[in-house]
Amino acid sequence: MLPNGHVLVAGGYGNGVALNSAEIYDPNAGTWSVTGSMTTPRADHTATLLTNGLVLVPGGYDSGTWLASSELFNPASGTWTNTGTLNTARNLHTATLLPNGKVLVAGGYSDTEGALVSSELFDPTTGQWTPTGPLNQARLQHLALLLPSGKVLVIGGWNESFDLATCELYDPGTGQWTLTGSLATARVYHSANLLANGLVLVAGGQDNNYNALATSELYDPSSGTWSPTAELNTARSTLTATMLPSGQVLAAGGGNSSGLLSSSEFYTLGPAPSPTNFVAFTAYPTSGFVPLTVQFDSASSDTASNTIVAWNWAFGDGAISTAPNPTHTYNTAGTFSPTLIATNSLGGTLTGIGPASITVTNVPVHIGLVLNGGFETGDFTSWLLFGGDPGDNFVDNGSISEIPAHSGEYLAALGSVGSLSYLSQALATAPGTPYTLSLWLNSPDGQTPNEFLVSWNGNTLLDRTNLPALGWTNLQFTVSATGANTILTLGFRDDLSYLGLDDVGVFPARPNVAGIRLMGTNLVLTGINGVSGQTCYVLVSTNLTLPLSQWTRVATNVLSVSGNFAITVTNTVSRNVSRRFYLFQTQ
Repeated sequence: MLPNGHVLVAGGYGNGVALNSAEIYDPNAGTWSVTGSMTTPRADHTATLLTNGLVLVPGGYDSGTWLASSELFNPASGTWTNTGTLNTARNLHTATLLPNGKVLVAGGYSDTEGALVSSELFDPTTGQWTPTGPLNQARLQHLALLLPSGKVLVIGGWNESFDLATCELYDPGTGQWTLTGSLATARVYHSANLLANGLVLVAGGQDNNYNALATSELYDPSSGTWSPTAELNTARSTLTATMLPSGQVLAAGGGNSSGLLSSSEFYTLGPAPSPTNFVAFTAYPTSGFVPLTVQFDSASSDTASNTIVAWNWAFGDGAISTAPNPTHTYNTAGTFSPTLIATNSLGGTLTGIGPASITVTNVPVHIGLVLNGGFETGDFTSWLLFGGDPGDNFVDNGSISEIPAHSGEYLAALGSVGSLSYLSQALATAPGTPYTLSLWLNSPDGQTPNEFLVSWNGNTLLDRTNLPALGWTNLQFTVSATGANTILTLGFRDDLSYLGLDDVGVFPARPNVAGIRLMGTNLVLTGINGVSGQTCYVLVSTNLTLPLSQWTRVATNVLSVSGNFAITVTNTVSRNVSRRFYLFQTQ
């Protein structure tokens, strides 16, 4: 919304590609008009109206490139100009205007780091971005709201593995994030609104099973806790929620398992609930692999401002503690319900309110065809280590190499001196099948000489010497098997330091759409990476942002050949639909 009440729309996707065009809507005339185009096409970005009347658009995505560039739109001239560059390229982040006029960008996704914990501040007076405190948990597709206190509340989202229930508060005074109460239900694609009474309403979204949600929750900034409120009449994901002058919230559109929704509904604020005295606590992390160490922290006073003098924790696995802020390690997989019973300075007994459960899972040993690809056994089990001095290479949790694991607890620290050492593993492959080989590599300091080599059945895919300093970087290769056994070999040396290796995996390559050809009212979709005997579904949607569970299946084919293939979708073309997106899904 521009200062004159007009609405600016810039970028996004059109016909499957990022756009640089921009348009302005005049609510008085009910018309759209074209304005100046952005200097860079982008989608999945943000747009924030600054106190000086300009609009800041940072980051986003364009044709395989994650963007660090930022632009400013001047409504008076209808033109765009480049401004300072983000320190980390990102999309699917949040951007929040702070009371001091700066803009806080948090989280998101980058191709080099995946889900992000980093945050940055934009200063309109200098046009520059500076790093600020990192989030406690990497997240993307989350929501952010500015609270009356001046703090920023970040809610839910996704971390590439599962939806999040955790929430965090950013304090502009300290530049730091702190965990606050968690949602009762982890969710993404939800809505969030600041209500007139100062509470925050979160509604709908999608859970970890791709189900649209009807549940809603209220956040009380004074206690840092969430409580249930009235459910939506219709479960909906990717909905819009708009605050009305009446104080009501209008929830509209979205989708669920039945398809796209045209319905809408109102949330009406009821009387404020009676205050209940309790003590809040936090737990971080609330999920992870065995062994999982969780930090529990209790508030020092209850919600009536009485000092807490005694704590009785039960961690749900039989262990207990009387410490105010204990650390506990869960050594078995399962879902555990921690509880806190506290005593205040008046002698009152209080119930602790915090995360309802801690989820601990066993370490995944297989990553596709690769055994122990994440080295979470704590050693080189399933790998053959040879060449050079084997003692220069070890599996580490970062205590020796000072390299944090990319995921899980362990990584391989590779420090052969003078000549290459090798890790090798024989994989059970299917002849003629295309695969994706993926691994994560870290060269923390770039000291030379160093070298890293990747070989697939004797064919060298990569041999790079004198790697510069770089953080965790994903390397991916498309390969093909010629026999029932394929040898994966990784070579390495780092004379002065260590290279980090983690999450080595080999997966059947997913069929991709390579081209679309129109034949009358039919479409012929050509694909690559097909596998003979594989069932391939064609999914279609008019909305690229919908979860796959809400796309429509329009064709099913059992592939008769491997490699390139074609599928004809009959009677699918309609001139009344401006755009459709197609993708392949296999079984």
